[in-house]
Amino acid sequence: MKPGWVRRLAVASRPPTGVDRLLRVWLTDERTAADSWAAFEASADLDHLPGPEMCLVGLVSKRLPAIAPDSALRGRIGGIERANWSRTQLTLGEAMQAAHLLKSEDIPVLLVGTAARIAKSEMLGRGLRIEMIDCCIRPVDIPRAHDLLIADGWQYASPGAVDRRSARAACSCRFVRGRFGGLELRRSAFAEPLSEGVKTNAVWQRATPGHLGEVSVLIPSPTDSLAITIADGIGRSRFNGRWLADVAMATGDGVDWLLFDEESDRHGLDAAAFYSLLYAHDRLARAVPEEALVRLERSASRRALRTVPLLAEFRSRDRLTLVSHAVAGFARRLRLFIGGGAASSSLKADPRASKGEGG
Repeated sequence: MKPGWVRRLAVASRPPTGVDRLLRVWLTDERTAADSWAAFEASADLDHLPGPEMCLVGLVSKRLPAIAPDSALRGRIGGIERANWSRTQLTLGEAMQAAHLLKSEDIPVLLVGTAARIAKSEMLGRGLRIEMIDCCIRPVDIPRAHDLLIADGWQYASPGAVDRRSARAACSCRFVRGRFGGLELRRSAFAEPLSEGVKTNAVWQRATPGHLGEVSVLIPSPTDSLAITIADGIGRSRFNGRWLADVAMATGDGVDWLLFDEESDRHGLDAAAFYSLLYAHDRLARAVPEEALVRLERSASRRALRTVPLLAEFRSRDRLTLVSHAVAGFARRLRLFIGGGAASSSLKADPRASKGEGG
């Protein structure tokens, strides 16, 4: 089968127009952003925005003074950005205390996802609403880390649903504290490994220093950060828009595309990587090498039984209809059946898991 069908299906599975316009406002050059904003503003009803667009609208606030200084929506969107920022700071504050506690007991903390980008540059968090911070702990430290967090007032996200033994054995486990504390503790940088037995020690070896507030942490290398971001979007994002933005931001300088190709193949990320990176390249003008896209497209085309349901799931995520939800649910179950159901190894009973607001 020729690989061209994967590209056509990936293009057909892109997010709806409103999500696409907001992503282009946020992440493209000023002229493209201005045109996209004008088109969005002409058709959007801020009082009745669909969920996928509401997740993104606060992120465009910082662009509006330059691209649409006279927009009537500037004030309201600025308020959404400030509300998101305030909520995120409260979550980060709780996570900072947890990281300090673990570090004080000689337990290294590797931040992943959006939290890792904030640890690299706080400006990347402007406008984002984050209710869960993702971090990785070495497997040998998991029991001690759980005990320390429980003693410090953190609770398993659903205390009646799991016991401590099963929580420690899970690929990842969520903790909450008070109104704003949300922490996902992983034993692997990849929350839902698609290939059993895949070792991720190299992620630790390539990690670089970062800071969560005043606490020293580790953050993945640019290549690993991109791979982890793509992997997280397969099983966890309710909406594609925010995930595609995360992928686009992770494609900056420093990505070793040959190493990424190896990581993508090792973790079975080819279809998701091709879908998200093609979008970042075509619609957001990100510097993704064409040869990398060609390699991913060929690999995805060879795994048609996994690629088709995954792209069908992507197509349905941002379309808030009963049919779309049914298609997404069926596609996810088919994908897990074909891939061996690796997602069942994680414990995520926190209601916030359904909002796609992980960090």
